[in-house]
Amino acid sequence: MFLNELLLSSVRKYPDKTAVRFGNTSLTYAVFYNRIRRLAAWLQSKGVKRQDRVAVIAHNSHRYLEIIFACSMTGAVSEHFNGKLAPNVIRQLLEESTASIVMISDLYLETAQYLKQHLSRPVIFVFMEGTAESYSASDAAACNYEKLLTNGERITPAAWNERDVALQLYTSGTTGKPKGVMLTAANLKTQVLVSAVEGRWSHDEIFLCVLPLYHTTCISVFQVLLVGGELIISLNCKPHEIAASLEKFQATRTTLVPHLIKSLMQEIETKSYKLDSLRVINYGAAPMTPELMARCRHNLSCEFHQAYGMTEMTASISVLLPEMHHDPSLLTTVGKPVIGAEIRIVDDEGKLMPTGGKGEIIVKSATMMKGYYNNPELTQAVVRDGWYYTGDIGFFDERGFLSLVSRKKDMIISGGENIYPQEVAHCIMSMGREIADVAVIGAPDSQLGESVIAAVVLRGERRITEKEIIDHCCRKLGQYVKPRRVFFFNKLPRNESGKIAKNDILSLINQKIEQE
Repeated sequence: MFLNELLLSSVRKYPDKTAVRFGNTSLTYAVFYNRIRRLAAWLQSKGVKRQDRVAVIAHNSHRYLEIIFACSMTGAVSEHFNGKLAPNVIRQLLEESTASIVMISDLYLETAQYLKQHLSRPVIFVFMEGTAESYSASDAAACNYEKLLTNGERITPAAWNERDVALQLYTSGTTGKPKGVMLTAANLKTQVLVSAVEGRWSHDEIFLCVLPLYHTTCISVFQVLLVGGELIISLNCKPHEIAASLEKFQATRTTLVPHLIKSLMQEIETKSYKLDSLRVINYGAAPMTPELMARCRHNLSCEFHQAYGMTEMTASISVLLPEMHHDPSLLTTVGKPVIGAEIRIVDDEGKLMPTGGKGEIIVKSATMMKGYYNNPELTQAVVRDGWYYTGDIGFFDERGFLSLVSRKKDMIISGGENIYPQEVAHCIMSMGREIADVAVIGAPDSQLGESVIAAVVLRGERRITEKEIIDHCCRKLGQYVKPRRVFFFNKLPRNESGKIAKNDILSLINQKIEQE
């Protein structure tokens, strides 16, 4: 089953049911599929063939999904770029690509103009909203998306191979230029089916999508279309917009990250919303603290479902199921492996660690990427003997639950001791609701090699002091693990996946030190 076949199954069963809503646009399964066929026919008319690439630089919309499924029909690879990246970074990535067509949101008109001037080859720009009409009309190498769909829908279906690349997603690039992750038809088929089962998706789902579709968020979208549910696509992640959309559309499910859940709780604690229809909040990127879960239980009657994974594994490799969330001791874990995933903890020599022993998390599954695009050396560095080496440090407890400790590259070596930033961050968060957010990083230290530095955001009237935080960590974790300094901020910088932007935090800390 490939993506277009996944959708076609629901089109045949529920042609007149609403498939997708975006803004004022509402599309039934039949109409949605017809638009996809017309776009696929246009792609073929432009010479797009099996395993050719089509670039997408866009914000969330129904058109974004139409491009993905149209590429699936033609056997092409849709490669997804974060439009908020610097134009020069996007240019570098496109230079490595063979894409001759760039589907781009009108919002990124300046990026399109930059690419037109600096790309070493000509490409066709398709403006997705049609508001860049003057640019499109004045340039033979630019098209208006909706006008493309006025053509016929004669298409020659692609002859797919399960090892063909279907999607190319890019990692967030927090440690350098984003890496293109090639996901095959088999990867996607396995992950969508497994996640639909593990997530207990049903035909009556009304799913609100607020996270960007250029990440593995798209897997949730494929799941709701697989079961014939209704998809609501939102443009932004503002808490009041999320709450209002959940209420307006009577959504049964959404996917968020913990820092967005915190913001949502603040919103619904100050304003009245009727969210009785909400059954499940899926989340990932970080565990939920017991304090945040308590707030969620007080404000909402829904269940929670955590998934831990990475782009290289087509999203989830372990899940913390709804019933597991009722045990507070499990909230710091990321659950147990999903169907078909084998997870091990190994030391630096690749030897299996005992229960409770901390080491690198490695995983084997049919969802493992084909590799990094144009980077076989890096692929070989992380995929060895059929196992993907995640770079995450974790351990299994005696009940078989997996916990994360840190990223391997983020481990702090201070005075010869290994210190895991996530452990220190969890310790600080445990001080109570006054702690709104925490990041722990290692900073160069002439005596210790590195020292532990904490960046903290406080809430409420009581101002916890630097000394209180350091003393708390010393009591709970030990003298050598405690932060050497604590800096307070109004907000911590995060990327759109909800992950802390540690380089930005280090820059902010250095600014504070210079001001002392």
